[in-house]
Amino acid sequence: MQQTKNITVIPARRRVGNSAKESEIPKLRVAAYCRVSTDSDEQATSYEAQVEHYTDYIRKNPEWEFAGIFADDGISGTNTKKREEFNKENNALLTEEQRLRAEKDKLVSFVGGDKVRMKELQKLMAFTSKGEMLIAFSDEMFLAFVESITVETRERIVFHLKSGLNLTERLVM
Repeated sequence: MQQTKNITVIPARRRVGNSAKESEIPKLRVAAYCRVSTDSDEQATSYEAQVEHYTDYIRKNPEWEFAGIFADDGISGTNTKKREEFNKENNALLTEEQRLRAEKDKLVSFVGGDKVRMKELQKLMAFTSKGEMLIAFSDEMFLAFVESITVETRERIVFHLKSGLNLTERLVM
């Protein structure tokens, strides 16, 4: 009597675009720097208009998170030491950049760990398939499954890194 194998075909799902849900997409943190160079009445009006304009402009964009307004008024000349808000903004950017670099380093080591785990899985699959312990589930199919999980994980990591790595450049513009 011949034994028949039951095979279940699982149709592929076509993936289009980014699989991240809109609620998972991190908002871009945006701040503005406003400044006038003299303490004249005309410039005071300009100063207030700048602060109001950029506050409204940033808050109206649904893809942005308002990170604050840094604003110096009065006479500071070309010396940045007297620009308290400018220096405060620079310190905030440096702190955020350090946090992002630390997060990136964690993610890179996590991805590196995936590569090691994949090699270990390949060795395990080779060992178990030699002993024909996995009859219905081939090592290629298993590796393809694990690889698809790894690729999905990496895509998410890359998305999060791209969302945050150029933060300094985006906040300064």
